[in-house]
Amino acid sequence: MRADPNRRPDDSISLARRLDRWRRQLFSPASDKRDLAWWRERILLACLGISAFFGIVVLVPSVLLALQEGRLVLGLIDSAACAVVLALFFSRRLSYRFRAGAILVLCYTVGIGVCLSYGLMSGGPAWLFFSVIFSAVFFGLNGAVAALGVNVVSLAVIVSLTQQGVLGADLAVFKTTGHALVAGVNYIFLNAVAAVSVAVLLGGLQEKAAQEEKTASDLHQERMELLTAKEILQEEIESRKSIEAEGKRGAVSGDGRADARDHLRNETRRGVVLRESKRLRTIRVHRSRL
Repeated sequence: MRADPNRRPDDSISLARRLDRWRRQLFSPASDKRDLAWWRERILLACLGISAFFGIVVLVPSVLLALQEGRLVLGLIDSAACAVVLALFFSRRLSYRFRAGAILVLCYTVGIGVCLSYGLMSGGPAWLFFSVIFSAVFFGLNGAVAALGVNVVSLAVIVSLTQQGVLGADLAVFKTTGHALVAGVNYIFLNAVAAVSVAVLLGGLQEKAAQEEKTASDLHQERMELLTAKEILQEEIESRKSIEAEGKRGAVSGDGRADARDHLRNETRRGVVLRESKRLRTIRVHRSRL
C-alpha cells in the first residue's frame, strides 16, 4: 500500500522533535562563546519553553474563571498571551530583541489586565514585578529603569482610579490614599532593588567575560611569538652547523672563511636582537595585564 504523498506528518511527532531540539539547544548548546548575549539567549529560550508548556495548563482555569465572572476581556488577554508565547517558541527566525520585547509586553499586558479586573490584591502586581526583572535580564539596566518607570505610572493611575471608584467599589483595597502611597512606595522600592541588582550582576559577568577573552587572546599571541622565535632559533642552529661543517672540510678559501665568520657573527647578532625584542614584548604584555 502506497503512502499518500500529500499526507502531513504526525503533529505529535513534530511537537516531540521540537521539544527535543529545544532541550538539546538549552542544555547542550553548540556555541563555545558563552558571553552575556549567549546566556540571555539561553534564558529567553528557557522562559519561552516553560511558558509554552505550563501556560496551557494555567490557561484553562484562568479563562474559565474569567468567563464565569463575566470578564471577557481578561479571558481574551490570557488566550492571546498563550498563543503569542507558543508562536515565539516555535518561530526561531525572529530576532532576539523582538522575542524578548514581546515577552515584556505580554507580562505588562497581563499584569494590567489582572489589576483592572481583580484589583491590586491579586496576581497583577506580580506580573508587573517580573516584567521589570525580565527587562533587566534581557536589556540591562536601561531597560530595567524604563520598565520600572512604566510600572510606577501605571500603578499610580490604577490606584487613583480605584480610589475614585471608577474601576468599581469592589476593587478598592486601601482605606486611604496614605495607605495606598505607602504600599506603592514599598512595592516600587523592592522592584527597583531586585531589578538593579540583577542588571549590575549581569554587567559584572559581562565585564569578566570580556577580560577572560582578552587574556586568552594575549596568551594565544604570546604562544605564536614563542613558536616564531623557536623557528628562528632552529634556523640559526642549522646555519651554524652548516658553516662549521664547511670549515672542517676546508671547502672554502681564506677569504671564504672570513666571509663565513662574518656570516656567523651577523647571525649571532640577529639572534641576540630577536631574543631582546621578544623579551621586551613579553614585558609589555605583562604590564598591560596589571
